[in-house]
Amino acid sequence: TAPFGQTIRLDARVRTVPAKAPEIEHPIVKARRWQQLLDNGTVSTRSALAEREGLTPGAITRIMKLLDLAPEIQRALASMKTTSEVWHFGYWPMGKLAPLMFAEQRAQFASMLAEYHGKQSRGIPKLDLSMFPSEKSSSRTGQRMRVG
Repeated sequence: TAPFGQTIRLDARVRTVPAKAPEIEHPIVKARRWQQLLDNGTVSTRSALAEREGLTPGAITRIMKLLDLAPEIQRALASMKTTSEVWHFGYWPMGKLAPLMFAEQRAQFASMLAEYHGKQSRGIPKLDLSMFPSEKSSSRTGQRMRVG
């Protein structure tokens, strides 16, 4: 200490290493993991799952609704890693697509992707739109299946 208000540096340079930020995952990844817990019998009900995760049963239901999306949309969502993508294609907007038929889901998701990439012109990697066929080219237009 010194009698005057001056800081004295006693040791050499102190280097701090920033902690690595946790990787962002889309809620579809959680929904798939939760479905496996329910299927395995690790968790008996969605209410028990909600208690275990510290969420409300309604939140669990909204996130689990993403499992009703077309398989290729689920794969695209699971591959999203940026905060911007996960927010833009979060469980709320994607949950609105879940009750639709697969062909309608694909069409609306493709338009959401086009809108998102139109707004994002700062070098953010784009998702491949070719994986979303038009409504007429799909043989599974009215079918629904759970992937997980």
